[in-house]
Amino acid sequence: MAYGRKTCRKPFERRLGFTLVEVLISLVILVIILMGLAIVPIMTTQLLSDSTERERAILVGVGMLDALEGYPLSGIVASSDEQGEFTLSWNVSGNNSIGKSVSLDVMWISIKGPKAISLNRQYASGDQ
Repeated sequence: MAYGRKTCRKPFERRLGFTLVEVLISLVILVIILMGLAIVPIMTTQLLSDSTERERAILVGVGMLDALEGYPLSGIVASSDEQGEFTLSWNVSGNNSIGKSVSLDVMWISIKGPKAISLNRQYASGDQ
């Protein structure tokens, strides 16, 4: 023990710096904030991918409806088709010589699971 020096501190003496508990709490808060920020790019990538897949599905569906438009009215019947990753199926109603209504469903498997969109188009005998 050194002579002439006080070695004990007063119980309520103010100390400088951070305690270990304060550092750990601030690290936990920082980790939570950084994890939240890390999720943002992942979610935006998934949304972009979903939007791109939906746009491609619409283009494939509209392409099929345009192809059906080239058929004679009597040749438009219910059927299905596979185009790459997309499965198309369509139903026809109004089986008469005046016009028909086609309801086309486009289905595919995305990152988030099975997806589908429906497109409808009216065909009249004057459209041929």
